[in-house]
Amino acid sequence: MKCKIVLILLLQLSNAALSHASDITDIRLSKKNQVETSNQVARQLIKLWYKEGSDSKKIYDRYDLYSAKEWSNLIEKAQNIAYQNGSTELVFQLNIILSSIYHDQTRFEKALPILEAIYNNKVQLSTKQLNTILVRLEEEYRAYNYIEKAIKIRRERIKNKFINTYWEIYKDCGLNEAAKKDFLQFEPLPPAETEDRLQYYIRLGELYLSLNQYDSAKTTFLKGADEANQLFKIKDISKKIRIQNLNFWQGCLIGNIAKCDIYRGIYIDVLPKLYFDISKSNHDIDNKIEKMILLSDVFLRNKKYEISKQYLDSASNYIAGKTIKQARLNLYHTKSNYFKATKQLDSAIYYLELFNEYNRTLNSNIQKNQSVLLLAELELSNRRTELLASQSSNLKYIIQSRIQKQQLLIMLFSIFVILAFMLGLYLNNKQKLKNKIQIEKQNIELRENSKHINLQNIKNKMLLKELHHRVKNNLQVMYSLLNIQKRRNKEEDTKEILTSVQNRIQTMALVHENLYNSESFDYIEISKYIKTLVNHLYSIYTIEGKNIEIQFDIQSKLELPIEQVISVGLIVNEATSNAFKYAYKHRQSGKLDILIEEHNDRIHIEVKDDGPGYNEDQIKETSLGIKLIKVMCAQLKANYNMIQDHGIMHKIDFKL
Repeated sequence: MKCKIVLILLLQLSNAALSHASDITDIRLSKKNQVETSNQVARQLIKLWYKEGSDSKKIYDRYDLYSAKEWSNLIEKAQNIAYQNGSTELVFQLNIILSSIYHDQTRFEKALPILEAIYNNKVQLSTKQLNTILVRLEEEYRAYNYIEKAIKIRRERIKNKFINTYWEIYKDCGLNEAAKKDFLQFEPLPPAETEDRLQYYIRLGELYLSLNQYDSAKTTFLKGADEANQLFKIKDISKKIRIQNLNFWQGCLIGNIAKCDIYRGIYIDVLPKLYFDISKSNHDIDNKIEKMILLSDVFLRNKKYEISKQYLDSASNYIAGKTIKQARLNLYHTKSNYFKATKQLDSAIYYLELFNEYNRTLNSNIQKNQSVLLLAELELSNRRTELLASQSSNLKYIIQSRIQKQQLLIMLFSIFVILAFMLGLYLNNKQKLKNKIQIEKQNIELRENSKHINLQNIKNKMLLKELHHRVKNNLQVMYSLLNIQKRRNKEEDTKEILTSVQNRIQTMALVHENLYNSESFDYIEISKYIKTLVNHLYSIYTIEGKNIEIQFDIQSKLELPIEQVISVGLIVNEATSNAFKYAYKHRQSGKLDILIEEHNDRIHIEVKDDGPGYNEDQIKETSLGIKLIKVMCAQLKANYNMIQDHGIMHKIDFKL
């Protein structure tokens, strides 16, 4: 109670001081005293904001006196005056508070520039403040789909030992199964009687929901709700968890139980759960929006259109200006269903188009993010910086070549249009002799231009060949550097890892070598490429005295786009390497079958050895290769099966 009274008095004093600090006549203070007074007020606000050096609990949450909006207005005033006074240190501290308030309100368009400015001056932050800033910055980058920036921040968080998981990144990239596995493997269950433990159940349950594993999700939410109910029975629990926060976690868990039932098409007893959740979500508007949309959908299915519309309108008002991707998608879909049910077809079509367009954007972003994440996961050597720099340089060459190619196509199209126009003009005026000389002159010029364009096209092809040659050479240099490292290293495990990295580098180098020796820059004949790759692996892993028969059954003259060739090459590389390393490790002879064929516009791949097969422990130990195969299959949108039948068979099937 005493703390509340102090807070009220200070806020009243702060508002008065900040509102009238420039009125020298009324308060009769010198400019120096005025600056000092406003700075003192700002320092008191900063001191009041923090509790025992932590900003994890906001003052507007602790005392329920002023809303986040009122606090943001107050801090903005203090910040403007501190800026005018030249108090850069106060401006920096006030910016930290302001970014926190904006972030909690999901006003990322305001929070992100402030967070980036703070990050650029992170040397002024304490370790705890740096952790908080990195968390918020990553969340906002992920919300805006800046996945490369988010991965950079996640690496910094891992480097500083603030966290050791990647599951949120996987989830944003649409790799929900990988996200769940990463969460279960690396995210420890927090101690009992903590908010983190309740949040753990919510996060895990949401991951199960993203995989449509409704039973597992509901079981997880039920367990969390049961623990939340038990916490209310503990004496003096408010000393560990603020009751308002405990109410929210309990409501959110119960609301998510209802969400599981709704997703399964079960609507019995879901209304009380959603009402309860919404009533406890006044300090988490994002959760309130999600549950309002669900509630609107339930009423819509019960044909209570007026109530459904009320919750839709409330959700629309709350979501304005916020960056909540899934909630916005659900809002568009429910609105379309509402207008369709109420026979307002124009509005129904409008929101359906919004839903489809937004969904396409999200799916496109997910595909792009998966590519970015894949590149990030393949950076395994200590020279990753040099590799990225080289790739960046090569990418610039490729982009420039593509631009030149596009310009060439535009020029050819323009010439075609001009020729068609001139031909029509000639046919219409063939009786007019005065135009004959001019037309002939123009034809001569066009022929000269065509020769010039052909020469330029030849030059462009040479540049593309040179580009692929340089990329191949750069990859070979990396391959050689790893050879040097292998010779200096005496640990067999490390040598084996380096050999695996070399094989993947060689897999990509062969692609560029084929492109260099080919007349086509878009397609590669798969037979020659795979045979060269497998023979290379055979030379690495097979020692003298062993007789491993390799049976190739690859459809002749089968060509694949370069993007698919790289993925197929990496899959065959991992499957073949594993066969050499494990299937024939203790055998003097064996047979390896590799089949690649096209049927009905689908590519079928089989890599089969006649080794002893795997047990579960071995699969876990070699999971990097298997994981890479699955990632490549996901990129190809391929079906993948690993079958144990007198050996191991990898079966991959994808659309050409």
